[in-house]
Amino acid sequence: MASYLGTINIDSGTLANTAYTFDVLVKSCSSDIWVQIGSSIPYSNFPHKFDVFYNLGETYCFNYFVLEENLLGSCEGTVNFATPTPTPTITPTITPTTSLPAVEINFGSFYESGSTIANFSLTSSTPVYETVRVDFTNTLYKKDGSSYDIVTGITINQGETTGQTKVTIFDLLYSDLAPYETIIDVSSPTSENYTFNKYSDVIYENEVPPPLVNFIFKSCCPPQTLISAKVPATELLPPNGWVFQGKGIEQGKYCFIPAEEGGTGIYGPVYMPEIQSCSTGKCKPCPSPTRTPTRTQTPTTTPTRTLTPTTTPTVTTSPTVTNTPSLTPTLSISPTNTITPTLTPTLTPTLTVTPTITLTPTVTPTGTVTPTPTLTENYECSLLNSENLLNISTENGNDLCILPF
Repeated sequence: MASYLGTINIDSGTLANTAYTFDVLVKSCSSDIWVQIGSSIPYSNFPHKFDVFYNLGETYCFNYFVLEENLLGSCEGTVNFATPTPTPTITPTITPTTSLPAVEINFGSFYESGSTIANFSLTSSTPVYETVRVDFTNTLYKKDGSSYDIVTGITINQGETTGQTKVTIFDLLYSDLAPYETIIDVSSPTSENYTFNKYSDVIYENEVPPPLVNFIFKSCCPPQTLISAKVPATELLPPNGWVFQGKGIEQGKYCFIPAEEGGTGIYGPVYMPEIQSCSTGKCKPCPSPTRTPTRTQTPTTTPTRTLTPTTTPTVTTSPTVTNTPSLTPTLSISPTNTITPTLTPTLTPTLTVTPTITLTPTVTPTGTVTPTPTLTENYECSLLNSENLLNISTENGNDLCILPF
């Protein structure tokens, strides 16, 4: 059932007194049973709100009666609802939190002549759960040692696994390129749900790729993590090989530097160094080490307890006379800290106590008191606002009113 809020206000007349407190009763127009919805309500708590349907059931006509608690005045009235406007109950929808699947995206790069044409493709390991825009910069190195940056991006639509783009560079001769000297830097997405094999398929038209060997790289940050990639064999050689010089690679914004030859090469081929050292700005900062608190033991001082003898008298009350000897100990303390009590018996007579029991009857009234509303002239209640009212009945010439929200 919808809720319907009503508001009773006292805003004029003799009842508008901050020292007064009120009882509020309501009933359905079709019923003779009054329901008390408030008692001892201070004047400062008006307007007084109540749920009509909750207290009276689904009714669109009700009577109200407001009585000053000390019978200093009262007012009453009748309210008909023209068109009920229920307050909707909103049930929140709980969206479960789920872990997003990891998605591996493989790059394909095919370079061909015609000035220079770069064909890029992306292939995800699983259909993407959202539309993904992969923005990246591809740096191509030239034979003279200079470089050229291609800034572009590819979109994989939701539920798909592939995307591609083609870039034509008119001011770059293909014959000027140094084959297989290329770096790809992904700027977005940054979510760690995505990993990229940026050199999984690199082809230079009419050029033979260099022989590759497996090499293990170690993470710059602790705890140490190892990955294995494929690198050109010539880059292991001194003095100019970038692997030999200790330059590293980047994976998911974490950086890795050369460790030793070996591994499976599962990370894929890497043709050029992506970082010069672990301190490069491209790398995520290492997490701060967690400090283990050192426990400091504080010596505990155990106090020495000194016992002092205490004599606790016991008083016994009996309706008969009983001669109870009372022992009064006298303590004698010698230098050897030996307490020798000397007991001197004293006979103290105990008076006979005759208890008198007086019964006081307790009268518990029973019965049901049905208050009869007393109407006093010239006391007023009023309705807040006046929308949606069909009929307002008043008595004694007073303005009596109530309006639901």
